[in-house]
Amino acid sequence: RKFMQNNDIPEKIWITEGEMDYLTIAQYGGAAIGIRSGSIQDLGLLKWKNHQTVYIATDNDEAGNRYAEQVAETVSPAMPARVMLDSLKGSR
Repeated sequence: RKFMQNNDIPEKIWITEGEMDYLTIAQYGGAAIGIRSGSIQDLGLLKWKNHQTVYIATDNDEAGNRYAEQVAETVSPAMPARVMLDSLKGSR
């Protein structure tokens, strides 16, 4: 949250689809932004720099792919890196 308050974004940051993924990253000390319902407009308000790496962690489905593309465009000039999350359907 501190980086959101002073607009000083870390060199490596995760943008996740939803609260659970955000909590997982944050639990391990990573800088993360969790966005719900595909609302990414506020990401454009942050001052992204070309030396930053933005890990975009979304579901590996049509909506997640579309969302990841939108996030990558929004965080320019930072370097987006896609991390696709597969569901664990059927694994019990």
